[in-house]
Amino acid sequence: MVKKKIKSKSNVHKKHKTNSNSENVKHDLNEGKKSHKTNNLNKMLVMSFVLLIVVIGIIMIFSDKEKMYQAEGNENINDNLVSKQDNNKQNANNNLIEINGNTELSNANKGNNVVLTIIEDLNCEFCQAKSFGEKIKLNLIPDLKIQSISYDSEEGKKILNELNAKQVPVYLFNKNIENINSWETQLAGVFEKVSINGETYYSLRSNFIPNKILNEEIPILDSAVVIGSDDAKVTIYEFSNYACHGCALAYGNKEILEQYLDRNPKYEEPMSAVFAEYIDTGLVKYVNYNVPNEVLNPGSTVAHLAALCADEQNKWREYHLNLFESRNEWVLADDKNSKMKAFAKKLGLDTNKFNTCLDSKKYQKQINDEIKLSNEYEITGTPTFYVGRNFLSGPQDYRMFKLLIDSEFNR
Repeated sequence: MVKKKIKSKSNVHKKHKTNSNSENVKHDLNEGKKSHKTNNLNKMLVMSFVLLIVVIGIIMIFSDKEKMYQAEGNENINDNLVSKQDNNKQNANNNLIEINGNTELSNANKGNNVVLTIIEDLNCEFCQAKSFGEKIKLNLIPDLKIQSISYDSEEGKKILNELNAKQVPVYLFNKNIENINSWETQLAGVFEKVSINGETYYSLRSNFIPNKILNEEIPILDSAVVIGSDDAKVTIYEFSNYACHGCALAYGNKEILEQYLDRNPKYEEPMSAVFAEYIDTGLVKYVNYNVPNEVLNPGSTVAHLAALCADEQNKWREYHLNLFESRNEWVLADDKNSKMKAFAKKLGLDTNKFNTCLDSKKYQKQINDEIKLSNEYEITGTPTFYVGRNFLSGPQDYRMFKLLIDSEFNR
């Protein structure tokens, strides 16, 4: 990837674009050795374990989680939205007991010869791939056979290439999963039917996998907003929607943060500290991609157009922060275009230049390209972050960002 020098912390510059199934799956289990765990990593594993239980519970209960996940960007959803994950964490164990404590269900799913093949990074402790598979075995398919293939092995690469999978782990079930109880009523919707070398498999959809990592670097588009040093060892990618409730929380919107802290008093808003400690100091590079959702947030694209117009005057960061701080003011406005122009005046921009840029929708193609990129990486909700290779979505505490950033430095 050709890189250009970043001149300052706050100015934004453009980068060149990086130009970022196969034989039958074998039945050998390729066991990877776990690396020595640090104290910090142990904390992350506990959090990951809770998330795994949550997702298993959701798989059992819902046949279409994606609609629920996408709803996280809706400005009409109140502060209860950002507590959904916390409530799920508290109730997941009870849900699993109620649904799967029934021995009839477990017994009915015996003898189906279901095989789960996990394509994974065998050194990724954060992914907890085998633990995820064992939870499925414990709660749904008692005689499930589980095998692993390293994502960087010849066979793993062929499978990932055939699936065009950009993240691991990938969970592949053989065709026999069609025979288990509750397949049609509860489970079919969370799988995608795929063909590998002429054989039928069912792949667990990416948005149901909580702990995943990139198996290839996300390209930095020519038009991308980039802040930080070219020499930074770690890159944070943010796919964001300015109308998104959870996105505003991540940037410390006062009203949303106060409501969230009422139930989560230990929560630490992440992004101001991430910028201060890592990005502005040159340790981490930040890449922003625009993912407005006109279905859930009609008219919200204008905010993304406005931020990019502000970028022309080296005011992207100030405008970006203002959009989150003033979220309720402009999201509920009938004339959002006028609100964007008023913000430009407040921030001291050349309003004639800004207004011409905004009215012409100068950066609509750029936004379309960034939405297309988000679809390629199966991003179905905002905010979505990648800290190095590590996926993060929804309300996340600063401590999780710090943990992942520091683990990337030590990788």
